[in-house]
Amino acid sequence: MRSGHIKISRFNEGLTVFKPDYYLNRGKKVISDLLDKGIANSSLADLADKLYQGGIFKRVFVENENFAHQYITASDMVKTQPLDTAKNISVKYTPWVDEMTLRDKQILVSCAGTVGNTTLVNDSFSGCIGSQEIIRIETSQVPYGFLYAYLSAPIVNEYIQSMIYGAVVPRISPEELGRLPVLLPEEPKQQQIHNLIVEASKLRVEANKLLKEAQSVFETKIVKKDSCDKYRLVSSQRLKSELRLGGNYFLSIGDDYERQILSGDYKFLKDFATSIFTGGRDKRNYTTKERGLPFLSNGDISSSNPFRSCNYIVKKSVKNNSKIKENMILTGRVGQDTVGKVYLPFEELIDTIASDNIIRIQLKNDEDIFYVYAFLSSKAGNEIIRKRKSGVGQPFVTEEMFYDIPIPCINENEMALINQNVKQYRTKIDKALKLELEAINLIENEIEQWQES
Repeated sequence: MRSGHIKISRFNEGLTVFKPDYYLNRGKKVISDLLDKGIANSSLADLADKLYQGGIFKRVFVENENFAHQYITASDMVKTQPLDTAKNISVKYTPWVDEMTLRDKQILVSCAGTVGNTTLVNDSFSGCIGSQEIIRIETSQVPYGFLYAYLSAPIVNEYIQSMIYGAVVPRISPEELGRLPVLLPEEPKQQQIHNLIVEASKLRVEANKLLKEAQSVFETKIVKKDSCDKYRLVSSQRLKSELRLGGNYFLSIGDDYERQILSGDYKFLKDFATSIFTGGRDKRNYTTKERGLPFLSNGDISSSNPFRSCNYIVKKSVKNNSKIKENMILTGRVGQDTVGKVYLPFEELIDTIASDNIIRIQLKNDEDIFYVYAFLSSKAGNEIIRKRKSGVGQPFVTEEMFYDIPIPCINENEMALINQNVKQYRTKIDKALKLELEAINLIENEIEQWQES
């Protein structure tokens, strides 16, 4: 149970709100106390040139990319590679395209379900159609990098949580978000924070281009069919060896890719891996950030900032096989949009704790990690993993399903390109996260100094 004292004047802020969670919110209390001290501030609405959500319409998704816009949801936007899970939405049946299009340097805030997640639009996904569950913010009043870092700070996110409404699906409107107080440091500090965020955004764009170039080595070798066969003869020997009968297994894009690879030179994933495993399911004893280790879920490892909303677990309860190591490749075990997605842990994630819903692929030789990751994270690798999934409501894969994944052999020049690109990709993504965390820490340090003054 939580309890606390609040000033009578705070009831005026809440208007008709009379909920303990509203007034006992830590972020709200800290920021409200600083406003009482007279710290320079402005409302988000006053700082924004535009603050809007986009229209609601019936979404029609299509398979053919030539007749579609890429569609980014609130969960896609925070990922390291937002386009990996983007869907194709019909050009013909999508209204208000100009209004719904995401633009470079816009700040995005999720406004339904998981409220308050933020991201900064960059060249990796600008020009896509954004979900109506994303609030767009454009500003020229303050440096946009500073405003993004401020909205990403944990203490500010907590304040935003006090503003949400809705019992079943939490929501926040652009009008409500516009009332958020923005505490303003001196302009040199704002510019310092802005520069860090701009550099981080630039590094992410460069990193994603490097990874796409590495993946293209495999994608040029494997031809994608426009559609899957509606029926196909399958030998009884194959049915017995693979122990599968589902049409989705044999009549899938992943099966087409796999058969192409098996017709050439290849090795199996088991030839590269020492072990493929999950960390095991134990009782999770959560604690504070200061006392614990980061505990990362499927959503966390795919995020451009995995520590944005992760939990922290008591150090004593951690088994060594739960920790993320540098020579591992990670992939989701459960979930419609998670199975098949593959992640390369960067420096900031080493020795953090991964959920038991994350499969670890531990390689024999460190020099193979970039090659194997580039293939498994490519379109072909993704579909070959997804081909193996089971379950209807909640698709899943098991560790045993990975050992016989075929990986095409490539020549020395292609191997050198992949190693160079993926190594640089990992370095740039890691540096981008460090710069973003540094910018957010500067915001939090300013708030702490204001509290002490």
